[in-house]
Formats: sequence, C-alpha cells, structure tokens
Amino acid sequence: MSNYDLSLPSGFDGHVRLFPLAGLVLFPGIIQGLHVFEPRYRSMLEDAIHQDSLITMAVAMQEENEHCIRPQLFPLASVGRVISCTQLDDGNYNILLLGLRRASIVCELPFDKPWRRAEVEIVRDLCTSSDVRIAIARDELLAAFRVLAERSGINMEPFDSVDPTQIPLGLLADTIAYTANLDLNCLLTVLSKIDVVERSVAVTGMIREKYIEIEVSPMGNGISGFPPGFSDN
Repeated sequence: MSNYDLSLPSGFDGHVRLFPLAGLVLFPGIIQGLHVFEPRYRSMLEDAIHQDSLITMAVAMQEENEHCIRPQLFPLASVGRVISCTQLDDGNYNILLLGLRRASIVCELPFDKPWRRAEVEIVRDLCTSSDVRIAIARDELLAAFRVLAERSGINMEPFDSVDPTQIPLGLLADTIAYTANLDLNCLLTVLSKIDVVERSVAVTGMIREKYIEIEVSPMGNGISGFPPGFSDN
C-alpha cells in the first residue's frame, strides 16, 4: 500500500501531458513501473521532470498504428507523479509513476508538442453511504479478496501489514482491483465508479467472478501479484 502524498501541486491548472497506452489502467494510490523508450515520450518525461513531474495516464481504446495515429481515449484518466526516474545506457528510462487523482478529459489541447496534451477536470471520490454501509462493503471486499488470494497465490503481506479500516474505501477498492489482475473492461468500470461504495461492491462482484475463472482454468488465471511490474510505452 502506498504511503505517498497523493495531493496535486498547488498551481495545478488542469493542463496535462497525456501518455496513452492500450490496456493499462492506473488508479490513484497505485505505483506503476514504466519503460519509456519512444523519443516523443522520452521528451515528454524530460519536460515533466523539469516542470511538475506530472504525467497523465490515458487509456487508448485501440493500439496506435499507421492507420490510427491518434486513437480515441477513454474519457477518464489518471493524473500521476513521477517518483523515480532512471536513465539507462541506451537513453531510455525506467520510471515509477504514482497515481494521484482520477480526471475527466474535457478536451485535447492544440498539438504543438510531440506528445498529446489535454485539459482535464479532477474527479473526486463520492461517498453518500452511512458508516455502517461502508464497513459492510469493506468487509465483503476484503473477504472476497482473501479467497481469491488463497486460490491464486497472491501475496497478502502488503495488505496484512496495515489496518484496512484506516484505508479509504475507494483507495482499497482500487488497489485490490489492480492487484487482482482484472481484465481491461473491468478495470475501466472500476475507474468509472466515483461512488466508493458502488466501486467496492463492483470490485467484490468481479473478484467473485474470478473464482470461476480459476476453477475452470487453474493453471492460467493470469494473477500477477502485487506490486505490478514494468510496462512498456
């Protein structure tokens, strides 16, 4: 579990650098390793490091290719902060990107850089449920995740080392969804759930569906463990 500061810089104006990847969803509180090798994204990273260290992970709805050089983006993204950056001998970078906030893409900005930029609005977690309902949702989520961990070999140590009642429910649901290696459509659904109880209930249901996958194909459940590894740009 991340103990990093998840706040945005005081001067944040909603204008962000976009790092679109197909198949990768970043959540607030999650640290994602990225291998940055394309020249435009190396340039973007260098610009970020010299400015505010912010990069916004956007989900491209298809792979970029010669027929689609600016793929459509999922309307919600995650503003992240580079917390570690190592340049390799070949000029490429390995970075760790910490998710800070969900953000809604309002519009893309003029294409005056090698990378895409956008104006975003920060989307804050919503909670309208009672403390009792929140506690029930948390207990059900953790119980389902423990069963999944037992069946798939997920390391529960990072979760057992903290008091789950001290973790905001939204952050807990995001972390468990990411750790459980849910498919892309599930992760996008989780990203879209602003109400934290609704998010938690949705993740609980998805994890229970995962039980079935494991029982049908015990050798191919695809669980990757926590924390996640590096992803290429």
